Amino acid sequence: MEKNIHVKEEVSSIVQNLSVSTLHQSLSSKNEAVLNSIFQYTDEEKIKNLTENLSVENVAAILKELHSRLLQNQRHLPGVRKWIKNILAVHLLHLNTNKDLADILHSIKQLTDERRTSETISKMCTLRGLLRIYQTKV
Repeated sequence: MEKNIHVKEEVSSIVQNLSVSTLHQSLSSKNEAVLNSIFQYTDEEKIKNLTENLSVENVAAILKELHSRLLQNQRHLPGVRKWIKNILAVHLLHLNTNKDLADILHSIKQLTDERRTSETISKMCTLRGLLRIYQTKV
């Protein structure tokens, strides 16, 4: 129990002092606890500043990590979409020219489109239900 508290405090400290080198170390070591915390990070300005300073290798590694999280259906992580958005905004030109990442970019687009479609269908079903309730009251 005490070990878990120590790990949580350490992860919290790492995320508070998040830097490109911290991100690189976490990706290299595949430290899931730290990576989960990093990708839950939602400070748009901090994410933007970090993504602007990433090396090409780190961009590829982060994109692959985010892609694997999307495939694992971890879309509920609040920061994942912000990280993807910022990486694409800053590094899209490079990413489009990197043939190794073409499949990952295509898959991310498909997963995003699927999610958007399922959210739209869910909203439409909710609206249909509300309309039926309204019609029965009238």
